[in-house]
Amino acid sequence: MFASPWRALFLGFVLLLLCIMFSAVTGQWLMSLFGGGAATFNELARTQPGFTRFLQGLSNLLSWGLPALFWAVYTGGFRRRLGFTTRPRGIFFGLAALTIVIALPFVESLLIQEESLHVTEGLEGFEEWAKDREVDTGKVILTLLKDTSFVGLFANVMVFAVIPAVSEELFFRGFLLGTLKRSVGLHAAVWISATIFSIVHFQVLGLFSRIVLGAMLGYFYAYSGNLWASIVAHFTHNLVNIVLAVLALRGILPGDVTVGSFDFGIVVVILSFFFTTLLVYYFSRKAHRFNSTLKYE
Repeated sequence: MFASPWRALFLGFVLLLLCIMFSAVTGQWLMSLFGGGAATFNELARTQPGFTRFLQGLSNLLSWGLPALFWAVYTGGFRRRLGFTTRPRGIFFGLAALTIVIALPFVESLLIQEESLHVTEGLEGFEEWAKDREVDTGKVILTLLKDTSFVGLFANVMVFAVIPAVSEELFFRGFLLGTLKRSVGLHAAVWISATIFSIVHFQVLGLFSRIVLGAMLGYFYAYSGNLWASIVAHFTHNLVNIVLAVLALRGILPGDVTVGSFDFGIVVVILSFFFTTLLVYYFSRKAHRFNSTLKYE
């Protein structure tokens, strides 16, 4: 329906803005009804963790998954527009998950240390806001992850691993990367979509690590030709971080759970980078062999 990819991008971002506004209004309305008078999300997490998880999952679905679905249906077909037409191959799922796990030490090493974060004069207010938001987000996640019962773990996996993997991949890879590829080519589309993916999370300390993560997810999608590969990789990344955080909370592993930072050591980081590069290259060769690369016209 939309011959121009720029018109398609414009429509997608308009839908995104409308869905984010709808998500915010819906969340505030539900919180006023069932929040028990909690003034902040952090306070709600302490008093009603189950309801907090529900709001978190709902917000993610409405903000990212819903606009991508609306856009895909309106512009000509869910499966074709969001990368579900190519036959999925199990080898890509396994490779994507393995690569994400191997890449974790390298990705974690790209986290910006808070003491080294300084902005130019005049942007001190933004720096303070960004740090406060990062701390508040970390506190909410930490509060919810402290529930290590079976039900709590299952709920955390659903809210922090399953839902984000599906809804965010629908938008950032299915819609954004696929549409950009038509205008700027594969590699530019991967890195532009990865940069936007990182920026909109509003977590300054993880800016570069999330760009690299987003680029890897983009290549998994592009090389496999099927969005399920990046969904599986995204889920694996979030699941591993949940497991590490729970182990750190129990004192089994050292690490700062509030920002998801774990010190793997320089040798492990170098090996992680080396083997991640090899696996991504191997992934691309397998894609060419099966002729599975993303075709988006």
